[in-house]
Amino acid sequence: MNTYKPGYVPEDQKALVQFLRAELLSMQQANERAEPLLRLVPTTVAPTKYQDGEVYLAAAPWNPGNGSGVYIRRDGAWYRLTDAVVPVPVHDPNYSYRVLGLHGDGSNGGTVFTDNSPNVKSATASGSAVTSTAQSKFGGSSIYCPASSYVSVANSSDFNFGSSDFKISFFARATTAGVGGIMGKGDEATVAGSSFSFNNTATWDFYHSTSSTLSLTKPTLTSATWVYIEVVRIGATISIYADCVLVSSGTIGTNSINTTTNPIKIGLYGGTSFNGYVDECLIYKGVGFRDATPPVVPFPNS
Repeated sequence: MNTYKPGYVPEDQKALVQFLRAELLSMQQANERAEPLLRLVPTTVAPTKYQDGEVYLAAAPWNPGNGSGVYIRRDGAWYRLTDAVVPVPVHDPNYSYRVLGLHGDGSNGGTVFTDNSPNVKSATASGSAVTSTAQSKFGGSSIYCPASSYVSVANSSDFNFGSSDFKISFFARATTAGVGGIMGKGDEATVAGSSFSFNNTATWDFYHSTSSTLSLTKPTLTSATWVYIEVVRIGATISIYADCVLVSSGTIGTNSINTTTNPIKIGLYGGTSFNGYVDECLIYKGVGFRDATPPVVPFPNS
């Protein structure tokens, strides 16, 4: 706290010079005695609970990303204040349409997958699916689904797309070139019992009108490369984009996507495994849109 208190200005102009000298000396002495407005205690272990906007002084062995320093938590990621400009907090204009939002954040080997949507869903690990710090697009970790492993998101009426517009997006990084089932919803056996299937050993399929299938050309996923995937329905058309470039599209008309009671599976579908990482997974229902460029920060939490 600065203890400087201004004196009374003399009416005699001849005394002004002496008054100013005394005031300057008083201010200098007050500044020397002043305590810092902010004192940060070094933190050596990553906090288990934090809020957006909190500031920490990171010290070894904790490394939020770029070594020791002062970091701020912003939109699901750590930013060191001495580095690049910290993103201004933003909001998702389509948040009310969001039905699933998985950042993939968590400890290495963790099995907690937190949904960030207005109606929170339960997501659980099957097999060896975990959050992994080995690879991530944002936030320091992602969902890792090795062979025969996946994350299961409990069924919800929010996933009954019907004839509504929708968008499914995520970053994917395969560990092998021959990737399999990335995501799907259904009984994995019948058209009538399935909604959609993203299997990179075949086509990406959308099941509708009980017995019909719209099959679209799959995007290319090479090993050890992050690719931003968007699947978008706007009106009568469903389109697939990779890094914001159109891969394929097809017409579904006014037909409704089949409704199922099965969970959404991420990392395995149709009996084949993805063998890779998934980050920043989002699903919207009731609105369809595409991004002009791949995101450079995590999706907003509100």
